[in-house]
Amino acid sequence: DKMRNLEVLGQTFSTLSSLDSDIEFTFVDEFSQTVYVVTTDKFLYIFKLDPFSLEFTRNEKVSLQEELIEEDKVIEMAFLAESDSLNLITSNGEMLLYNLATRELESIGAIPNGIFSARWNPSYDMVAISTKNNTVLTMSPDFQPISEE
Repeated sequence: DKMRNLEVLGQTFSTLSSLDSDIEFTFVDEFSQTVYVVTTDKFLYIFKLDPFSLEFTRNEKVSLQEELIEEDKVIEMAFLAESDSLNLITSNGEMLLYNLATRELESIGAIPNGIFSARWNPSYDMVAISTKNNTVLTMSPDFQPISEE
């Protein structure tokens, strides 16, 4: 097998303005051209790409301060199209869902003792979670357990 060289045909740069503190976690939804940013002061910012100017404009700023204690960090984020929601998973074990239509944030569960890491598969139909209890969980998009090892 021969490796092919990739060639960049074009690129565009844009800055995310109006952030009040440092970035803690980002997630890019390439289908909706939306960037989701969680900052260290526990706010979720939602930026949409304007297809004409190729600039990002801030659509929303959502406080996560009630749901996240100070040392808690967002370690995984994903847009779940079926529920039109953004899923946030934190190091302390919180699993949050932010509904983009209703703009409601809710806790949908927690993993006792916290989470080391979490990753959605490419089709977003399963998430794997490595817990601080030394177990690995797999869950469906509606957070029903599939397996635990």
